[in-house]
Amino acid sequence: MENDLQFLPEKKVLHSAGPLYRITAAANGKLGVLVYFKGDGLWAVRRRGGKEDGGVDGVDVGIEWESEDGRDALLGMAWVGVK
Repeated sequence: MENDLQFLPEKKVLHSAGPLYRITAAANGKLGVLVYFKGDGLWAVRRRGGKEDGGVDGVDVGIEWESEDGRDALLGMAWVGVK
C-alpha cells in the first residue's frame, strides 16, 4: 500500500512453479510484473515474449525483499509502462 501497488491473482497465465500473481501500479490491474512464491522466496518473471498456450516465456529473477536493491528492482518492474 505504501508504494501504491496492487497484488492480484493471475488467472490467464500458467507457470510450472505454481500460481502467479501480478504486482502492478496500473489502476486497471494490467501491466506490472508477474511473480510467484517458491519456498520462502519471491520470484519475478521477466518476459521475453508471450506464449500462444497462455504460458510464461521469460527469465525468473529471485527478489530479496530485505535488500534495498531487491525492493527497487521489484518496484521498478511493477511501474513499467504506467503513466
